[in-house]
Amino acid sequence: MNIGLDASFLARDFRGMGRATKSLLNFMLSDHNCKFSFLFPLHEKDELKVKKMYSFAPVNYLPVAEADKLDLIWFPWGRVDFFPKSKRLATIYDLAPYHFFPRDKLDSYNDRKRIKQAAEAADIIVTSSEFSKGEIVDFLSVSPNKVAVIPLSADETFLPASPEGVSAFLNRFSEGAPYILFVGNLEKRKNLKTLLWGFDELKKEFHYPHKLLIVAGKPVKTSKNKFTDKILSVLGKKFDADPLPYIYENMEFKKDVYWLGTVSDNDLAKLYGLASAFVFPSLYEGFGIPLLEAFACAAPVIASDIPVFREIGGDAPVYFQPKDPCDLASKIHRVLSSNAVASSMRARGIERLKYYSWKSSYLRYMEIFRSLV
Repeated sequence: MNIGLDASFLARDFRGMGRATKSLLNFMLSDHNCKFSFLFPLHEKDELKVKKMYSFAPVNYLPVAEADKLDLIWFPWGRVDFFPKSKRLATIYDLAPYHFFPRDKLDSYNDRKRIKQAAEAADIIVTSSEFSKGEIVDFLSVSPNKVAVIPLSADETFLPASPEGVSAFLNRFSEGAPYILFVGNLEKRKNLKTLLWGFDELKKEFHYPHKLLIVAGKPVKTSKNKFTDKILSVLGKKFDADPLPYIYENMEFKKDVYWLGTVSDNDLAKLYGLASAFVFPSLYEGFGIPLLEAFACAAPVIASDIPVFREIGGDAPVYFQPKDPCDLASKIHRVLSSNAVASSMRARGIERLKYYSWKSSYLRYMEIFRSLV
């Protein structure tokens, strides 16, 4: 098979979508029954970076004008930006722009158009959960027969933490204190405000020594006016708005919140493995790779009670009501206060991970590739 890949974002997408594409490619490029060609309908200047990234693999680099020579083209970014005569497989992980405006409204509207266009242009759509399949069918008026579900997984980097160097690692990231972990970004759907309020409640009610480590950049105020800051903070609590910088600034225990920004995968794996609990408070996800990364590192997981987390996590996490900080605080307390509960959760997470692997996901993709050609 001659397979094309829209490689436009390979060198610049480090989120879940980019991680998933790279993990699958590691298997696909070792399949000797396929010849892969990378195309750049967007960000053509990234071709040199991608060539360095995949210098180990026998990949062809084709101009978009020659795409019709290929048997099929995989569009992994939830968009189709050119329309070859070849068969087309589009991966659409979620429909977040139909629920939230992660940037400004115009960008989100354009994201919706791109997703809709991808769904219409594709011969088959791949998504990562039954939850997302249902949304694609309902929101985009797509036949269920056109949508295949292929779950994601966690990379091999993510393993239980080794006992070596624990003290030095804790000193480096949490000043030696135990900690609760969050991994994600500052999008509204990630629901960091409930985590911040819940952490404050936990510290007030139960007086734990724990820090809150956030693997994301620190939120920045948009106003320098103290009166405006106060108004935005009050409105955020009263009307469920999301002025995250103001919520953080008005926390009673903000000194115990550490914003780590971006960390290496090796450090991230150890952060998971040494966490007293990993909290995944999202209001909406299409899958949620951090859930499986935390399982792989034997971290107790506390997750928001949303359908996709129930589907992926099963009985491994402790679930909380996603808009209730007090419920989150009580669930964290339940885990921190009992070694038996935490130990059981670690074991259930590792057991749950057996249902997911990049190899099985790759094999399912290859079945679909063959069915199209």
